[in-house]
Amino acid sequence: INAKIEDILANKEALNLAASIGLKFGEQVNFKKLRYNQIEICTDADMDGISIAAQLIAYFYKFWPELFEKGMIYKSQTPLYVVKDTKNIKEQYFFYTQDTFNEFINKSKSKNLVVSQKKGLAALEDKEYSKMLKRRHTIKSLEDGADFNSSNNYKEIPGIGKVWNDVLYD
Repeated sequence: INAKIEDILANKEALNLAASIGLKFGEQVNFKKLRYNQIEICTDADMDGISIAAQLIAYFYKFWPELFEKGMIYKSQTPLYVVKDTKNIKEQYFFYTQDTFNEFINKSKSKNLVVSQKKGLAALEDKEYSKMLKRRHTIKSLEDGADFNSSNNYKEIPGIGKVWNDVLYD
């Protein structure tokens, strides 16, 4: 955040966000007075959502870095697509990048897939939202928030093969 402190202190949303959590500008975090024990950042998967998440992470990091040191800041990743198999309703695939979705569709031999493109958080069904919240990432530094797919972990999906780890498979 390159904004001047005066500009931030004049911003009603910035002040309300801090106050709602129990944070005060210019003061270290009093963990006993916080209203919540964790802060979950959930945004849409589009460029606007990514930008908003980055700004929120920078906001908290600039003014209250101790929240990161305590592991209290989380970022959930919203899926771009949810694919369901109509023959087996327990099978559901969450895709977080266009490339892995395309790879899956190109390799899939199933004719029973129903694809739902998720244009944002409001498009998720209750069960999908719950699963999205289970795929969260603790951010301890600004570098931690940059890449959810930093490991070389691949998932073997029957009939598809190895798929990058950004697919959540149940």
